[in-house]
Amino acid sequence: MADVPSELVILTEIGIMIIIATFLAFLVRISKQPLIPAYILTGIIIGPFFLGLISDMDLIASLSQIGVAFLIFTAGLEIKFKKLREVGKVASIGGIVQVVVMFLLAFGVAVGLGFVDKAPIYIGLVVAFSSTMIVVTLLSERRELNSLHGRIIIGILLVQDIAAIIALAILSSDFSWSSIGAVLVKAFIFGLIAVILSKGVNPFFRRAADNRELLLLVSISFLFLFVIGAFVTDLSLVIGAFFAGVALANSDYKTEIQGNITSLREFFAVIFFITLGMQLMWITNDFLILLLFLLGLVLIIKPLLLMYIVRIGGFKKRTAFLTGNALAQTSEFALVIVTLGFGLGHIGPGLFSTLVLLTIITMTFTTYLITYEKRLVNWFSWPLNILDHLKTKKE
Repeated sequence: MADVPSELVILTEIGIMIIIATFLAFLVRISKQPLIPAYILTGIIIGPFFLGLISDMDLIASLSQIGVAFLIFTAGLEIKFKKLREVGKVASIGGIVQVVVMFLLAFGVAVGLGFVDKAPIYIGLVVAFSSTMIVVTLLSERRELNSLHGRIIIGILLVQDIAAIIALAILSSDFSWSSIGAVLVKAFIFGLIAVILSKGVNPFFRRAADNRELLLLVSISFLFLFVIGAFVTDLSLVIGAFFAGVALANSDYKTEIQGNITSLREFFAVIFFITLGMQLMWITNDFLILLLFLLGLVLIIKPLLLMYIVRIGGFKKRTAFLTGNALAQTSEFALVIVTLGFGLGHIGPGLFSTLVLLTIITMTFTTYLITYEKRLVNWFSWPLNILDHLKTKKE
């Protein structure tokens, strides 16, 4: 390979990544599983742990960062101010309560198992959030996005996404009070700029809307404008990408922007997930014990907590069960969080691998939990019987 031009080597390696990912994605899709685990498995296979087919890891890592930017950008596109006003107390207050309680439970488990320094913070954050990408896709396929429990779920996910961005802003600081304060102030200013621009971008997109190629370029330019702004102000690119999405989410051309950007996002996101897989390693018994505890928190405690929150909020037992059942997984934000922590040296490769594995397992379980939700509601809604005395006020 010494005489082969470097650009051809890079092209070949990216081609190998995409071809293997496509093959595994087909197999996974046949069994109706989410595709993210297939991409991570691709990384494991072609990475240094097995075949070692990738030589230029630095370039692949750079491309994966573009994938992160597009992922977070599309998450920001879902944050419409009108939606936030419509979700109601059960989604807004309930979402905050769920995030705080699950963070504290996972943090306590991590400390109890002997994890120290910043590791319990990352463990708590990973457990606290659920996957917008997986849940919205599955609900859309089942045409349940506009159902009552679907609207509550979307509201809770919106609250979680905002909390995740705040957490990522804090994690990018040096954890001193002054640094955290400075980062949050800059993030707030970014958010304020996004609100202002959301009112003024329509004329630009109106002129670009007649030409799909131009609309795509304007959308990408807008994203990178915010990313560069975040870099210049010493903020994480995630913050810039998110608020770029927020600004466009409240424009009149959000739907057209989403349609144009989706394919590009999927391509770079695949590279991001494959890069994650390349960095995984075998986990020791200590991490296996942690994994089992965290699986219990995510698959049992989190849905139960959400069920009780929704039921106390005045909704029927069935609505409460379907809401909690759909959110029993960790998030794509979890993958961004652990990647950030690993890159900053806050967590080691063992914990990194454990938390990525937790995300893969819970995302896979979610497919079955939502697919068979109507059976499960009859089998497992009995824990909610203790709240039968509560009145149903919201349905």
